[in-house]
Amino acid sequence: MSYRVKFSITIISLIVLVILGIFLFNTPAQYITIKEFNTITKSNSNNQKEVYNDGKKIIIGGKVAYANDIGLSNLYIDDKKRYAIFNITDSTGLYVKIIYNEEKSEKVDFTVGDNVIVTGEYYQSSNTHAVSDEYAIAKNLNHVIVSSSLQTKCDSKYSEDKQ
Repeated sequence: MSYRVKFSITIISLIVLVILGIFLFNTPAQYITIKEFNTITKSNSNNQKEVYNDGKKIIIGGKVAYANDIGLSNLYIDDKKRYAIFNITDSTGLYVKIIYNEEKSEKVDFTVGDNVIVTGEYYQSSNTHAVSDEYAIAKNLNHVIVSSSLQTKCDSKYSEDKQ
C-alpha cells in the first residue's frame, strides 16, 4: 500500500475512535419534571421498571424554596457562598432536594422564589457523595440531586412591558 492510503486509513480510524469515545463516555442528562422525579424515586423502593441509580444525570427545573423538610427555615448557604441546600418546587407543592456545590469561581447567586434549572446527579442517599463528608448538614438526606450547575431564569426578561 502506498503512504497516502496508509495515512488516510490511520486518520479515518482515529476520527472514528474519537467519535465512539465521545458517545461511550458522555452520558446525556435526562430532563425530568418534579412530579416525574417524585414518582420514579418512590417507585425505586417498589421495584418498578424505571429506577434511578446513583450518579444518574438529571436536568430539572423549579422554584427555589426553603428545605423545611430537614428543618431549615432559611436558605442554607455556606460562608464562602459556594455551597447551598434547598428544595425546588413546582406549582403542585411537590419538591426535590438539591445540594448545590459550586466548584468553579462563581458564587451562589440566587434566592428563594427564583426559577432555576438544575443539572446534577441523583443520589439515593447523600452519604454516598463526598459532599456529605465536607458538610455535616448534607448527611443522611434521601433522594437528592447534587449539582454544580445551576441556571437562573430572569423573570423580567420574559414578561411583557407594562407601559
